[in-house]
Amino acid sequence: MKRLSEEELMHVASLARLELSTEEIAKFATDLPLILDDIEKIKAVILDDETRDIMISPSQNTNEYHIAGVPEKVRKEEALRNSKLSDGDYVVVPKVIHD
Repeated sequence: MKRLSEEELMHVASLARLELSTEEIAKFATDLPLILDDIEKIKAVILDDETRDIMISPSQNTNEYHIAGVPEKVRKEEALRNSKLSDGDYVVVPKVIHD
């Protein structure tokens, strides 16, 4: 694509509500056509029916379930028996406060 004129660039900047300095105008006058060329290349890609799906992730994310099922739960009495201090159904831990 050819270099954009200053008027075209200022029109695009006004649509984007940007205020450009003279240095930015010179820079974007050459950079914006390159970006637009890349967009045209992306639009020109022809997809067949099998590849029209959007790629959400670069890898296949599948859920894998174990046949073994849910492991046996630890009973409350066993868990409290292994703690140093307990108060009824709770494990007592030291208070930790930082300033």
